[in-house]
Amino acid sequence: MKTNRILAGISLVLVAAFVLLAQSVTFAQRGGGGKNTCTNVPIEVRLANDGRIRGDGLPYNGTLFACGSNDATFGADRRPIAFNFGSPVPNSGQPDSWMVGEVSLAGGLNIQRLGTIRSEPTTTFMTGQFTGPNHKTYRFRMTPFEIGTGSPELLPDGSVNSPYETSPVTVSFSPGCDSTPGCTNPHGMWSVVGNNLSPLVPGEGVQYEQVGTFYRVANTWIKVGQFSLPFSATVTALAPLPELP
Repeated sequence: MKTNRILAGISLVLVAAFVLLAQSVTFAQRGGGGKNTCTNVPIEVRLANDGRIRGDGLPYNGTLFACGSNDATFGADRRPIAFNFGSPVPNSGQPDSWMVGEVSLAGGLNIQRLGTIRSEPTTTFMTGQFTGPNHKTYRFRMTPFEIGTGSPELLPDGSVNSPYETSPVTVSFSPGCDSTPGCTNPHGMWSVVGNNLSPLVPGEGVQYEQVGTFYRVANTWIKVGQFSLPFSATVTALAPLPELP
């Protein structure tokens, strides 16, 4: 019996030592030293009301993933984003029956590598995923054909963005004003404008502005149509931006 009590006591001491060691490792990981100091940045996104991609009048909360991709995402908090489909681009696919007029969709948008843009205006890609009124999943792209962002982009029929290339968005950055009196942009903000002219299809005389492509997603991506979707948005950092590598 005495031996069993001694063994039980030793076991308890070992368990306690293991717990303390695990806690010390966890605390060290949380300590913020070296590479662990990176923190993703909360953002606020305002969609202008004069475009074909609109919000509900209030800003959207989002995240700038400064610790990894530097992508900015917003709209995935159950608040819908409105798309005004208008008329589809001819010969761009067979739009689903609900793609008529303005439709509010639940989902989110991703502005790729937004956090790396800190100087001259440049272009980047905007993608998204939404749930349609028919409860099916749809993907959305404003990216040129030549740039692939993953195997789903490589559709079997080769018609990723036909008949028009989709339009990347133009981004310009305004540095933060820190503690300047009256400052309304302490950490930095981006203007995102989707209003680029897409290339003409040979032989056609019509030009579309800011073409976006929608796909219905099941086991594969099925392109259901292209639409002219000009828009503008302002993305404001709500915390200090980390220095770029």
